Amino acid sequence: MVTFRLGTAVRWTAIASHLLLAALLAVAVSQWWKIPAQLSSGYVPDDYWLFVAAVGIPVLLAAFVLATLVRWARGRRSLLIVVDLVVTFAAWPVLILIVVAPDLPLGLLLVAPLGLVLAVVAPTERTTST
Repeated sequence: MVTFRLGTAVRWTAIASHLLLAALLAVAVSQWWKIPAQLSSGYVPDDYWLFVAAVGIPVLLAAFVLATLVRWARGRRSLLIVVDLVVTFAAWPVLILIVVAPDLPLGLLLVAPLGLVLAVVAPTERTTST
């Protein structure tokens, strides 16, 4: 007999929301082709490093979300909460500057706070029934 456990459902929702968050952040990878194209064009603006950073930051945050999600699943909650806070607060002022997809800022604004809440409230280890 299968029993529904709220803790298990919340745990899997937390995992799914963080995987979606990492996928939304990783959309910035599609912009990397613009960097060598700009460099080979012969004209590189003085502030071009801002674009390179703006493309690199979401990819690094996606990697951090995935790495800390694994640690969260093993029972270490604090690092995932810190990464979720960074993504949540960077969603508008930083990540909105690189509109790599029309739904990226809106998706981040919805998924990042949800991931943060779930990282705080969801159980981190599976409970075994006796």
